[in-house]
Amino acid sequence: MGKPTICVIGQFEIFAEAGPVQLAGELQRTLLALLASSHGRWVPAGVLSEALWPGAPPGAAASRLHVHVHRLRGRLGAGCIEAGPDGYRLHLHPEAVDVWRFDRLASGTLAAHSDGTHETELLTRLDEAAAAWCGEPYPGVDHPLVDAERHRLTELYLLVEETRAQHRLDRGEHHELLEHLVRASCAHPTRERLHTLRMTALFRLGEHAQAAEVYTAARDTLATELGAVPGPALEAIHSLVAEDAGDEPPGGAGCAEEHLLRERLSAARCAEERAMVQRQLGMLLGATGHLEESLELLFRAEAQYRLHGPLRSHRAVLQQLAMEMSKVGDLRRALRLLEEAQQTYPGAQPSDRLRIVRAIVLTHMKDADGALALLEDGRRPNAANNPLLAGMWWRAHSIVVRLHQQHEEAVSFAREALRLAQRADAAILQSVVMVDLACALRDAGQDEAHRWYRRAVRLGHQQGRPPLVALAEGSAAKAALLDGDPDRATVHAREALRHARQAGAWGLAGRASSRLAEAADQLGETMRASWYRQESLSQYRRVDFPLSTSSRCDRGLRPPHNLPGMLAR
Repeated sequence: MGKPTICVIGQFEIFAEAGPVQLAGELQRTLLALLASSHGRWVPAGVLSEALWPGAPPGAAASRLHVHVHRLRGRLGAGCIEAGPDGYRLHLHPEAVDVWRFDRLASGTLAAHSDGTHETELLTRLDEAAAAWCGEPYPGVDHPLVDAERHRLTELYLLVEETRAQHRLDRGEHHELLEHLVRASCAHPTRERLHTLRMTALFRLGEHAQAAEVYTAARDTLATELGAVPGPALEAIHSLVAEDAGDEPPGGAGCAEEHLLRERLSAARCAEERAMVQRQLGMLLGATGHLEESLELLFRAEAQYRLHGPLRSHRAVLQQLAMEMSKVGDLRRALRLLEEAQQTYPGAQPSDRLRIVRAIVLTHMKDADGALALLEDGRRPNAANNPLLAGMWWRAHSIVVRLHQQHEEAVSFAREALRLAQRADAAILQSVVMVDLACALRDAGQDEAHRWYRRAVRLGHQQGRPPLVALAEGSAAKAALLDGDPDRATVHAREALRHARQAGAWGLAGRASSRLAEAADQLGETMRASWYRQESLSQYRRVDFPLSTSSRCDRGLRPPHNLPGMLAR
């Protein structure tokens, strides 16, 4: 009580109980800055003397230092500066010096990143740390020791801002964050990561021209000020901007069809018609990434068909529910729905379509042998009579042989699946097979894979299908990791995470967070990697996604000590 408050962030002022305290001269300000920058630790008298009077005789410098400490103590108040065998130090409450408070808030919050702190709590703490920053610390003080501390604090502040911006981008708060990123990137024009985040926000808002302008300005600034070229992260987001610059915005016919189906649903007079429209609208919403509403409508239709039939419609809606569940990542539940659909056939013998869909779900669960057994338990569909079903069969076979490390066969089978999907004019099957083909080419070590990833991402944007974009971007992130390019992998994985969250595809979101953790590990960012691993597990837990104990342990996550068998289930 009664001790002063020292403000050195953005200003240099002392506030005592009686009012502001004035410091006499540059030496007094430098002395206080040196003491404050030590954060309450002892500063040897010799260090202070040499800092204030370089090259002066030790005896004379010690006498001068004693006088200046005495004057500064008189302005701050008794007990504020302690003297001892180890030198001098400020003896104040940690909250009494604004830079001490900022350091504590920023360092503690960033450390909480590695503890898997809940995102809402983490953002609150990041906001609090950022609010404690009012500008450059120790203004008007020019000394190498103070300059080094000023640089450290500025780097800490920028790390807080970048971490906060990245989390808000991941939450979809692009428009709200953009104004802040403009100010921060203009204030720190050589800070490449701020330009990267700003370009990401503009890219996600569809402002490709502005994003390209930001890249040009950042590139010129780096060349002029630092004699450097843009790094991998900035180049990666610029590459995405350049690739998508000519794309048409999604919507159009899909939005019109959705509007028409909603009108038909509201006007439906009987339960049978309502169930039919619910099924059609649910399928459309599932394709466009509105998975929660899609499942709600499909379950309503399924309840109607269960009670009143027809049996064929009930069977079809069960299969569609399973497909939407697999997009969400609820793979075990998808299999249970398919098993229920199988029971509707005479003798519980499944159709070729049901058998192939079950095989595809099993490949998502990495059960290649189970999928292969299903595919071989029947004849290959006739491509001439049913190119769509034949394309699905070849797609499932492609994934199976890829899981068995037969890369050339996987590429060949995926190309055949794509050809049949194009022949059947099945846009949805074409797009997912593009990703399968890209993954097969990636595993075969062929650069052509990147072209197919780009085509799948572009098609997903054009069709307004966030799950496809998330799938393609996440697979592209894996390819970048295998290529040893963690910066580009980070860009792709963040796009995958954003679209997966938007669609509610939590299995894909978990995979994207896992890719982000791998990229952070390669970049040496262990704190960020640990946080994304926790995020990955959190997203997987939202659905019945099969995740083995070993894979969870590989992520560095400890199972609950009182539930030893939980993860094994």
